Parts: sequence; C-alpha cells; structure tokens
Amino acid sequence: MSLLLALSTFGSIAAMAWGLYTLFRPPAEAATTQVFSPKVPPSVVGSAIGNLAAPPEGAERDALRQRLVQAGFLHSRALEFYLLTRALAALLLPLLALIRNSTPTSTLPLALVLALVGYYAPALVVHLRRESRHNNLRKSLPNALDMLVSCLEAGLGLDAALRHVAEELRLASPELSAELSYVNTELSAGIPRADALRHLDTRTGLAELASLVNVLSQAERYGAGIASSIRAHAQLTRRRRLLDAERRAAEATPKLTVAMILFVLPPLFVVLLGPAVINITDRLLPSLQENSR
Repeated sequence: MSLLLALSTFGSIAAMAWGLYTLFRPPAEAATTQVFSPKVPPSVVGSAIGNLAAPPEGAERDALRQRLVQAGFLHSRALEFYLLTRALAALLLPLLALIRNSTPTSTLPLALVLALVGYYAPALVVHLRRESRHNNLRKSLPNALDMLVSCLEAGLGLDAALRHVAEELRLASPELSAELSYVNTELSAGIPRADALRHLDTRTGLAELASLVNVLSQAERYGAGIASSIRAHAQLTRRRRLLDAERRAAEATPKLTVAMILFVLPPLFVVLLGPAVINITDRLLPSLQENSR
C-alpha cells in the first residue's frame, strides 16, 4: 500500500512538473497562430484530472483561456495543462501532509489549508504574470510608437516598420518585440492586417494596444495619415501613463495613514505611556495592598 502511494505521489509530481514546464516554455514564432486555431482535443488523462478544477463549458472557459494567453501562455494546450496543474496541486499537497502525519484528525485543518493553497496558487501566478506583462508592455509602448513614426516618415511601409521596430526592441522590450513579431508572422502567413492587429489586441488585453489597433484600422479604412495618428496616440499614451503615476502617488497618502495607525502609533503609545504606567503601578499597588490589610 505504501509503495502504491509513493508511486502515485511520484507520478503526480512528475505530471505537475511536466505541465509547468510546458506552460512556461516559450513558444516558437512559427507556431504563434495556433492560439487562434481550432481547439486541440485534450488528452484523456489530462481532461479527467483537469476537469476537477475546470469551469463549466462556455464563456467562463473561454475567458480563462484568454487570461492564459494574455499572461503569455500561448501553447495550444495551455488551458488543459493549467487545469491539470491546479487539480494536482489541490490533491497532492493535502496528500503529502496526511502522509507525513500518522494522525489524520489533527492534520485535517492543515490539509484543507494546503488544498486551498494548491487550488488558488496557479490562479495567483497567472494573475501576477499577466499584470507584470501588462506593465512591461505599457512602459515600452510610447518609445516603440515613436520609433514606428520615425520608420513611417522615413518611407517604410507599415509592415516593414513593424518588422524593424520588433527587431530593434528585441533587447529593450522582449514582450513587445515578441508581440510585434507575432503580427509579422501572421502577415507573412497571409492573414489580413486587420485580423493580425485584432489578434494582437486579443493576445495582450492592454487598453493602450487596443486603442492603437483602432487607430491603425481607422487610418487604413479612411485613408488618414498613419504617422500623424500614431504620433498623437503616443502622446496620449504618455499622458495616460503620467496620470496613472499621479493617481498612484495620490493613493500613497491614505495607504501610509492606515499603515501608521496600525503599525506606528501603537508602539509609540507603548513607548510614551509605558514608563508612566509602570511607575504608577509600582507606587499605587503597595499602598493599595496595605490599605486592604
């Protein structure tokens, strides 16, 4: 029985490690269009275990798949591996806690806590990675737009300008360079430019890039100057980033006030009033005890 339990534990750890490796492995540029291809049929074992942590079919599952794509998990089976990792973590961590302790009754609260941690930890990782990716894209977007304007004013077409900007940003902003490379790959594969730009908006989920896609689409549809439109959008992006920095600076004061009330004022009261309380106690207690006698 113990051998079977050890083998099952080892298999679960190996499956979880394989799923995490597959999720975090960067995809090849030639396979980027598989994000928008028809769904790949899941494996039997992965679907059986992953369905324990899977949302119902429909909008919730599509929204989860889109969050994974926006976090950078572009593998065609990213949703399956994510659900498999989440289910195995929720089952494996309590099992390890029960194995280490011979009294299951006392270990049950710890096992429940570990099950919750294993269930929600992958979702937290996806959320943090998505927010980090958005921040990196948001920081490098204005400079990329200025570079794109310079390329367009130098006489390059939009496709060649996007290709040149992607090459120049390979070291400074790998995330944005990869996204622009995906657009160039789709354009080379014959996908219309409007669809490739819409895929860029879907992959990132960033409001600034969604506005850029709308600007490029409208400029191409109505024949407006693309360079002037992108320059105006770059200025708007910088202004939006400045307003966001001012908003976060304004939020710092209430947060510092709460931290001061919770963590600074109580020790200060202890330091200021502590000696007085000790002196009063030392002088009053003996007199009260004598009077009571």
